[in-house]
Order: sequence, then structure tokens, then C-alpha cells
Amino acid sequence: MKSPVLACFVSDSPSWKLVLIPPVALALFGFVSHLQFLLDGKIPCLVLPACVFVATFLLFLVRHQAPTIEHGGDANRTPPNRAWILFCLFVILGALAFATWSTLATPSRSWDGLASWELRSQALGSPADLSSPFYSDPRVYAHSRSYPLLQPLIVASMSACLGADLARIFFPLLFACLLALVGVSGRRAGLSTNQAFFLVLAAGLTPLWYDVGPGSIDSGIGDLLLSYALTLGAIGLLLREKLPLLLACLLLPWIKPEGTVFALLFLALLAWEGRRSMHLFCTLALAISLQVWLPLRARLEFQAAGLEVWAGPILLLLSLAGAGLLARMPSRRTRWITLATGLSILLILGLFLGPWLAKSHDPLLSVYFAHITDLPSRLLDLPELLWGSLRELLAFKRFGLVFVLLPWALFSASRCEDGGDSSLARFVWLALLIAFVAVLLGPAHDQQLQFADRLTRILLQLVATSWLLIVVRLLPEMR
Repeated sequence: MKSPVLACFVSDSPSWKLVLIPPVALALFGFVSHLQFLLDGKIPCLVLPACVFVATFLLFLVRHQAPTIEHGGDANRTPPNRAWILFCLFVILGALAFATWSTLATPSRSWDGLASWELRSQALGSPADLSSPFYSDPRVYAHSRSYPLLQPLIVASMSACLGADLARIFFPLLFACLLALVGVSGRRAGLSTNQAFFLVLAAGLTPLWYDVGPGSIDSGIGDLLLSYALTLGAIGLLLREKLPLLLACLLLPWIKPEGTVFALLFLALLAWEGRRSMHLFCTLALAISLQVWLPLRARLEFQAAGLEVWAGPILLLLSLAGAGLLARMPSRRTRWITLATGLSILLILGLFLGPWLAKSHDPLLSVYFAHITDLPSRLLDLPELLWGSLRELLAFKRFGLVFVLLPWALFSASRCEDGGDSSLARFVWLALLIAFVAVLLGPAHDQQLQFADRLTRILLQLVATSWLLIVVRLLPEMR
């Protein structure tokens, strides 16, 4: 069956459709679940497998006759090296087997994973609802009660379907989906089969994935799911594909509080580059995501919904107005001046409104704006903060060589005026800047924690995206 509406989002490539089944299923599940909770409904365990079936049906319903666009030429004709492919498969499957064993053999392996994530999934029950005192009684202490619910919902559904002992298999399965997504996207970006397997090997063997601390596969924290959504959006930038970017903007606010920041970053990049149709689709996706999540978060905080009810329309209006303003500024210099002016105004407003924003129930605002008035004194520590950030980037035992090679890839991509490579490089630059700002605005008394925990985890979320840019820009025989 031909479906011209779907065909404009998905190309007719079986491997590409296969790797898009999980994010489409997660988006359907997230939307249905949040809508049910807003209507005081329950979520039976079969909703998740039903969403997987619907996603598969929708993606393979497409019969698009246009040829698949491959972003490369000679590299796609490089003959595969069977020995290299077998070696990569052996190592990757071994790593996944180890991750599966460590995930199933232990509960969440960090305090944050237990308090912020695992307890919330257990409190949802089966069928999942918010009637538990953990969610409905303000007298019950619940750490991170108002954190996004997508991951706890998935784990609770898998616990109901597979049993509590097997529910955590979600994490190695998600990691396998991440590696498959990266590999197939590498092929579509013009890499040979040999190079695509190298990309999967590099992204999959980053040491911190297998560590015993926060952020690892078996930690139970939402960083892996956030990394998956960020990589999905970054691939949309690289390949100029609508559906991955749309799915990323839809999923990010449902995963972690900082997900909304990264979704707004995608919108800003699309507006800056003048990609108006893609910007419109992604704005609509983010507006829908916030519209079903923010009123629900207000309920979890036992607050009356205020502006949260109008979150979607407000975002839609502001985003489209900003994109229209940029479209009227053909001069890049004018755009930079406008951007610098806008950021300066936001900084001044942040300094004045910081004490008020610090009292917000939003977990992101309350953490970072609580210390924004200390920003002038924090600037005195700038050399120490820069050195600590650099030391973390070059920590071989955590990240391997990814952030050692990344500057070369960023420099190489900066020579491209337009194209997916330059879009991806801009995203990585800005995401690293966000990571550093998170450290700068963090509390001064636990600076070591800022490097060891917050910065490390944000960097881990960018590992797969960074390796994709490195391999696409630096490996030989690619262009």
C-alpha cells in the first residue's frame, strides 16, 4: 500500500524502518500513557507490545518508490571484510551479554537509579496508575516524584508482562537499539559496511557504559534513554530526515527534565538554518509533548495547573515567531548580533528573577537558578572550572578517545558551509556548551560532584552522537 503522508517521513529502506520501530513505539506509548493519566485512567501491560505492533505496521505500510538517498558514493561499494565484521559482532555481542548479565543480576546500581527511577516504576503497579500513595499522598516523601514518567512506565509495563526479575532487560535491549540505530545511520551517511561496524564498536565500547556508577547501562538512571533520544535527533540533523528529529522532540521532555532543553536546542538549530518545514513539524511535536506532560507534572506536585495548560500553544507561538524573525534576517552578522542581544537579556533577567525561579517546582529551574546569583563570584573560578571540564573530557578510563578525537571532527565539519555534517557539529558544540553551563551554574560547595556526576553524565549522553560525527568526518575512503 502506498501512503504519501508517511512516505514523506520514511524512506523505503527495510533496515532503516527496523531501527525506527523502537522510537516510534516509544512515542506512541508515551503519548497514550500520558493522555490516560491525564484522564485518570490506567495503563494495561499490553499497551506497550500493542504500540510496538502498531509502529511496525505503520512503518512497513509505506511503499515509497523513490530511491533511498545515501549520503556517500564510493564508500558504499567497498567490499565488506568478513573477518573484521565477525570480530566486531563477537565483541559487540559479548559486551551486550555482559551488560545483560550485570543488569539482571543486580538492582539499580546507584542511589539515584533506585530513588529517582526504580522506586517510581514499582509504585506505578500493574496496571499502571497514579493511585499509589507514592504519587497521590503529599505526606509520603518521594524523591523526584515530579520527574518525567516515560522510563518508569516502560519498566513497569515490562515488569507486568515479563515479571519483576526480567523487567530490567529493557536497558540492554535499549542499548542494542542504540547501537543498531548508529550503525544503520552510518551506512545511510555514506560509510562502508566496515566503517559502520567500526562506528558501532567505538560507540558500544565506551568504558563508562559498563561502569558501576551513575549513567552506566545497569545503573537504572534515565541517561541511556536520553542518549538514545539525543542520538535520534542528531541523526535527523545529519541525514536531513524528518521522522528522527520529530520523534526526538516528542520523546525528550518525557525522559528527563533536561530533555526539554535539548529539544529546544534542536528547534533553535532548525530555525537558525532556515529549515522551516522541519522546524514546524518538530515544534508541533514538542508542543504536543509538553501539553500532555506539564499538566500531569503539576498534578504530581499537588499544584493547580496554571500556564502548564497553555504550554503547547505558548511554545508554538514563540517558536514560530522566532523562526519568522530569523527568516527576515538574511545577514548572518545581523543574526549573531540579535542572538547575543537576546542571550544578554536572558542573563540579566535570570540574575533578577533567580531567587523567584529557584522556588519553582521544576527540578531543573530549582537546581540551577538557586545559584545564579552566585554567578559573578563563580566567574572567578572559571580557570578551575575549565581545567576540571577539560580533565573530564580527556578521562580515558571513562570515555576512551571520543573527546580526544572530537575537536578534529568539529574542525573538519566547520569547513562545510551547509549540510548535515555542519548541522551535527553545531549541535555537538552547543550541547557541550550546555554541559559546561550546567557546571558553572551548579552549587559551588560540591564542585567535585559537578564534575564527577553531572558533567560526566551529560558527556555520556553525547558519546554516540560524538562518535557518529568523528567517524563520518575523519575515517578515510568516505568521500
